[in-house]
Amino acid sequence: LSPNVAQALRVPSSEVTLFKRKLFKSKVTFSLPLDVIAKPSPLNLILVGEVCPKGAKGPRINRAPKWKAYLALLKNMVIGLGLAQMAEHMLRANNIQQLSSIAASRLREALRVTTQSEVFVFKVGQDAIKNADCVMNFLRTYRVN
Repeated sequence: LSPNVAQALRVPSSEVTLFKRKLFKSKVTFSLPLDVIAKPSPLNLILVGEVCPKGAKGPRINRAPKWKAYLALLKNMVIGLGLAQMAEHMLRANNIQQLSSIAASRLREALRVTTQSEVFVFKVGQDAIKNADCVMNFLRTYRVN
C-alpha cells in the first residue's frame, strides 16, 4: 500500500514495513488486528472509486446507478485491467477454454453482487487522510436498506 494509507489508517509507524521497489514508488505492509477485520457476510454495498479532477471538490460519496458498479467490476474483476502479471500468466493460446470458464464465472458473480448491493461512487481527492476520514464517516452512518 501507499505509505499514505498506513498514515490515514493511523497505523503506528513501528508496525509498518517499507517495501522498496526498483521500478515503482515504495510501498508499505502492515498487519491489522483481527478484531478490526470484517467477518464473512453478504455483500450489500459497493463503492466505485473515481479520482476527482484537479481543483474539484473531494473527497465525497454519492449514490450511483447499479450499472456503474457492474462496469467497474467488469473492467477490474472480469477483464483484470491493471493486473499485468496476471495477464502475462493467464493469456496463453492453450488456456482459452479455462479463461472462458473463469470469465463466465466472474461475469455471473459481478452481476449477482451488483444486483444485491447498493452502489455509491467515491470521488477520491488528493489527500489520503481526508479520503480515509470520508470513507470512515460514510461507513459509520451507512445503514442497509
